[in-house]
Amino acid sequence: MTLHFWAIAAIVAAAQGLLLTVLLFSLKENRLPNRILGLLMALLVVTLLEWALWWMHWMDRLPGFKVISYPLQLGYGPLLFLYFMATFERPKMSAQKLLWHAIPFIFTTFLLLPFYLRFFPSLTAYLSWIPEWPLVHWYLIPVFFQMITYGIWMKIMLKPHVQKNQELKRWSIWLVNAYWGIVLTFLYYRLSHVFGLHAPQWRQLDAVSLTFFIYLVAWLGYIEPRVFAGMTLKEAIKPIKYRNSVLSVENSSALFQRILELMETQELFRDNQLSLDGLAQKLKAQRHHVSQAINEQAGKSFAEFVNTYRVKAAQELLAGTSKQELNAIEVAYQVGFGTKNAFNLAFKKITGTTPSSYRRMQEKKV
Repeated sequence: MTLHFWAIAAIVAAAQGLLLTVLLFSLKENRLPNRILGLLMALLVVTLLEWALWWMHWMDRLPGFKVISYPLQLGYGPLLFLYFMATFERPKMSAQKLLWHAIPFIFTTFLLLPFYLRFFPSLTAYLSWIPEWPLVHWYLIPVFFQMITYGIWMKIMLKPHVQKNQELKRWSIWLVNAYWGIVLTFLYYRLSHVFGLHAPQWRQLDAVSLTFFIYLVAWLGYIEPRVFAGMTLKEAIKPIKYRNSVLSVENSSALFQRILELMETQELFRDNQLSLDGLAQKLKAQRHHVSQAINEQAGKSFAEFVNTYRVKAAQELLAGTSKQELNAIEVAYQVGFGTKNAFNLAFKKITGTTPSSYRRMQEKKV
């Protein structure tokens, strides 16, 4: 295999990454987080394309693409950080906060204006006073510092949100580790020549590594709604198929009645660790049979079915207590939700209103 092959493979991977970006932007559920993650994917795709053009020696033919990814590298950390904020702390996001995170990207783009506009002599002369710092080697030091800072910041920010839910914790750890993988790939790409690693087989690692992390970030973002709905990571990645099921209509109905009994008498839905596998073990039934019974009899997925019970219990608590007695996050935890955002999304999807609005409406009736 030659470097040429790996460069083409990188272009193919970038094209697939672009499709994943479009998919994230088109998802109707959790629009803001998905669009932020889609934007991160787009930055990674552009970076991979620039690298591929250098490897294939095409940059001389397309000089406009030179260093196009320099400012983008300052967007990886902020975008993933904002993705987590949109997922866990959406009400706390403001335009001012977003602007602060964008300052390094905006500043670097500004410094590169003379280089980007070099094909327009009159503009270049007018902008000659701007120092092209990003083109000097030392500029990589603040870039690495920013990347590392965001990696540490994300870990600290996530801790209070995921400590009560092991699956959310695993999911967030995987995503943060994917970010660190991107940082290390970028570090290797920039420093490999310092250690004399010019051979094609060493450069191939860049393409393979960044491609892997692009897919990993997209996959983790895609399964995020399932994890927040209560599925384990193992469940979230499993397609549920019934083709080989031998569960008859009568047995499906009988199994569903047992499920209802467990949910209503033991209130299993209040356990935020409840999973399809866990429910199947309690029923001493096969996992796909339990899923089939819920799907056929209730017309819902396992996560939707459980959330129906949780939202119903939440409605009772919201109607029977004041905000001072029990705030929204306390209600969410009591009925089995792992995060306030997951609670808000499920509540609005089922009732058409937010928990706080529902509580106000109930208070007016009294």
